[in-house]
Amino acid sequence: MLVSIKRWLAPLSIESDEEKTTQMRIANTLILYLGAALLIVIFILIPLFAFQKTGSWILSITMFCGIAAGRHFLFKGNYRLATVIVFSIIYLCILAMLILSGGNSGTAMFYFATAVLVAGYFLDAGVVNGFAIATFLIGMGVSFCRNADSYPSLLYSNSIPPSVGSRPASVCCS
Repeated sequence: MLVSIKRWLAPLSIESDEEKTTQMRIANTLILYLGAALLIVIFILIPLFAFQKTGSWILSITMFCGIAAGRHFLFKGNYRLATVIVFSIIYLCILAMLILSGGNSGTAMFYFATAVLVAGYFLDAGVVNGFAIATFLIGMGVSFCRNADSYPSLLYSNSIPPSVGSRPASVCCS
């Protein structure tokens, strides 16, 4: 049992191409870490801390399925398809999170930028440029709509409860 788990976790190696073996080793490590992080999010963080549990579970499970599909194709030898699937699913889930949460926050744009930067290592320059341009246009479009008060209010709610220490000065000092 332990041998089969170690074999499943080990990266695929190609004897004839050392560079491709190195890329597959890095992709395998990234996929395992992302999968472990998503399992922690799904089973610990969402049940304890999320305000919108259903939407959070849907996005997290979708990302986990994309990572599992990418790992499957990685071990079939389809390196390019695996990386495109993983980064496309992550990118689309972050996009959904950005749109449904009511606009671009610093955290969502950080996730977007991180996904594009990491994709730059694995994918061609044309694909990454497409991701970068789409990220920029989406962020600018959402910011414009929010500033013009034309962002659909059905997609988000401002009903997140304030933290304990966020009272206005008039309440604290009266």
